[in-house]
Amino acid sequence: MGILGRLIRRQKRPEKDFLVAQVLSRHRAWYPAHNRGCKAPAAAIHDWMEKLRCLSQHELILLLADNHARNCILGKKWPPYDKAHVRLFPGAQTDLLREKKYRIEEEKMVEESRLTAMQVKEIEKFLNELMGIGQTDGYLSMQPGGKFNDKSRNIRAIEIGQGLNKIGGMDAMRLAGAAIRQFLGSAKARELEYCWDGIGSWHG
Repeated sequence: MGILGRLIRRQKRPEKDFLVAQVLSRHRAWYPAHNRGCKAPAAAIHDWMEKLRCLSQHELILLLADNHARNCILGKKWPPYDKAHVRLFPGAQTDLLREKKYRIEEEKMVEESRLTAMQVKEIEKFLNELMGIGQTDGYLSMQPGGKFNDKSRNIRAIEIGQGLNKIGGMDAMRLAGAAIRQFLGSAKARELEYCWDGIGSWHG
């Protein structure tokens, strides 16, 4: 199944299960950095999942962006050496609730898209390269030159945006943007929005 297929499949899951899976995936990816490259053991994953299922959807949303809070609840090591509970600070809620709003909008956008199966396949051809750019050079730079134009925007990412616009206009670009947000996070998605500003009807 392609990237967009996985995105759509994930978005159709019950909301709390989706949030638990996202928090768990993020913590599993982070775990080796503090454990000499070792992957999280099955017992740890099971324990984390049980803890996450006891949290409310609002708390799970907060944990998606608050690494410190997630570490306090799930722990950096296994077996856990610190069982302290975390305070979820109100000051962080604005950005995190905005993340939920973005995700809900993406779900609605995927469901309402009028793209054909052929167009979706064409979009997927661009996505791996687009994600690779986000993970390496980035979509924006501090200064122009090299892979970046005079507005410090990644030239190849702009070309991909133009290609997507030709395939399916705003619907195609929004689907690609939703995939970037899903797999690389909101910061990279916002970079891409600015990078694509002015392509077709797109406004970053």
